[in-house]
Amino acid sequence: MFYSWLPDAGRCWLRRKVHGDDVMKLGIDFNQFRYPLRRREFRRLGFSQIHDRVDLADLEHISAPGKARIADAAKSIGLVRAVVLTFCDVTRFVCVKPSRIE
Repeated sequence: MFYSWLPDAGRCWLRRKVHGDDVMKLGIDFNQFRYPLRRREFRRLGFSQIHDRVDLADLEHISAPGKARIADAAKSIGLVRAVVLTFCDVTRFVCVKPSRIE
């Protein structure tokens, strides 16, 4: 679960421990599942709106009061957002790219 959030050196070390040194011959995707890097890449590709799970959370339909408070805090506090996204089971974005009118 936390593998994708480890620093690159930690990921290399863990992969070698689990799969042996030969695994490094295939390389590692060092950008997988990192929200800040994905956002940067989407912007580079021309997307004008980039929304993650926190942005899309519908606070009115979260039944557990504790979860609703956490989701509300995540919308306005960057550190809370980062922690919430760290514990999400998948990386999910909804992105909008402006259309070119010719």
